[in-house]
Amino acid sequence: MYIHVGDWVKADYNGQVVVGYVTTLHPDDMTCVISVTQCDTNKKLKRLYLKFQEIITVNFVSFEPEDVGDLVDIALITGDKKWFHELVTRFQAWKEQEKELNT
Repeated sequence: MYIHVGDWVKADYNGQVVVGYVTTLHPDDMTCVISVTQCDTNKKLKRLYLKFQEIITVNFVSFEPEDVGDLVDIALITGDKKWFHELVTRFQAWKEQEKELNT
């Protein structure tokens, strides 16, 4: 499994499913830090230090057009220009599709 900064991950942390994006990698000890966006039992959990083996999936997140605004905010906060442009491109494609369906 290849993990990069900015990847979205789903992980099993002490029996809890957590979702977040990778902010820091420590490849020497096979760990990373994620910014938690969802957690089954602890809504206050913001950052988590994980072993690579605790990660269930990488870049699994699918989203809807109404999610783009929040994701763009995250891309801007993290300085991820590539992701920002991917989000804008995908959103523009959705808008074009919607426009074609409504005409």
